[in-house]
Amino acid sequence: VGVDDIFVLHDAYKRSGKEDPYTIGATLASRMYWVWKHTAVATGITSLTSVVSFLLILLTPIPAMQSFAIFAALVIMSDYIITLTVFGLGVMVYHDYFELVYRMKRAKTHVQYITVTTALGQ
Repeated sequence: VGVDDIFVLHDAYKRSGKEDPYTIGATLASRMYWVWKHTAVATGITSLTSVVSFLLILLTPIPAMQSFAIFAALVIMSDYIITLTVFGLGVMVYHDYFELVYRMKRAKTHVQYITVTTALGQ
């Protein structure tokens, strides 16, 4: 439960990096707004259908099943909120501290490769 929400959020984040910056915006806040706008509805519908299916178990006369249904519905609702907030925060930290560093290292390696090949006359 929730892994599909994380996948959808991360996929939207990766797609936002390939979109036109004028469409999304140049700042991280506008990029995350675009990600959440495209993610919240899709993950919200899947979470809502899961919650409704568990709440339908309340129609059974077995108290243990009813208790489990309430617990599962609350867990799924909490998971939806936590996925959008905490994992979204994790994506922002990834953007600030890891993705940009990786791009800088990759660009530096590319520059070193060009320098070495030019020095060797290749």
